Parts: sequence; C-alpha cells; structure tokens
Amino acid sequence: HGGGNFHLASAGDSYSTRLIANENGFLTEADIIDLWQRYQNVETELTAPFPSSVDSTQHIDMWMQVIADDGVVIADWPLAQGSAQDQICEAVASLMAGRGYTVTRVPNIGNPFQTHYTFTNVVMCNDIVLLPEYDFVAQTYNDQALAAWQAALPDKQIIQIDCDAIV
Repeated sequence: HGGGNFHLASAGDSYSTRLIANENGFLTEADIIDLWQRYQNVETELTAPFPSSVDSTQHIDMWMQVIADDGVVIADWPLAQGSAQDQICEAVASLMAGRGYTVTRVPNIGNPFQTHYTFTNVVMCNDIVLLPEYDFVAQTYNDQALAAWQAALPDKQIIQIDCDAIV
C-alpha cells in the first residue's frame, strides 16, 4: 500500500480511501479493516477516493490531514462546488465533526489541465509544517490556506514551499 493513503489519530481511529481495497482485490474492505484492527488496534474508516480525473493518486492526504488527536484539515472546493470531490470532502467533514474533531477547511483548486492543487498534502515535523504554495492559483487561495493552517496550529511554524515544479 502506497504512502499518503493512511492517516491515524492517537484516539485509535484511522482513515484511508477505498484505493486500498482496489489495489488489494483479493481482500474485502472488511478484511482490510480487520487487519488494521488486529495489527494496529485502530478502527478504520474507508472513504470514497477522488475520481482519478481529479487526483490520480487517490490518496487521502490529497484532501484530508489529521493534525491532532481532535483536529483535522479537509479540503473545500470553491471553484467546483457540488463536484464528486466536493461531495466526498463535505461528507467526511461532517463525519469528522460528528466524531468530535475540530474541522478546518482549506481550498483545493483544479485547473483545465486536471492538475490538483492541494493544501492538505503537507509535511509535519515537530513544530514545523511545510505547506504547498502555487503560482498557478490565485494568491488569495495560497493566503487562505496559510491563514487556515496558522489558525488550526497556532503553536507551529507554517512555512510555504513553492510546489509548482512538483505538482
């Protein structure tokens, strides 16, 4: 199973997209959930992956990031409201809020070339969060993402990294 598609919290819950089941066709979703329960003692929620036309990785970190025992950052789609990816994010945001998580929303942007500009695929290490920044998207979305991450993690240093070359 590839990295980026499994998030867990210390409360014993974990999250992945159904990509894990698609890549392991010999196992049912229940088998996968049971394996993670037996070997990692976590209760796993499998979510719908984004359509591959939006995000070919179908990894959960492209639209959701667990940031604390009770905090999560989930993408919002201001330019694609009602789309499949927007509906997935809305459903999981509701699920997480219902489980007691503080949900922070950040914009995710797509373009006509089907590039997925995500502000949830971050690197967190100790007190530093490396946050993508993109020249292609309007600066307001970079600013909104930075402000949201700073509000969600006020004790962390959020550093924006130009990610145009790698996206």
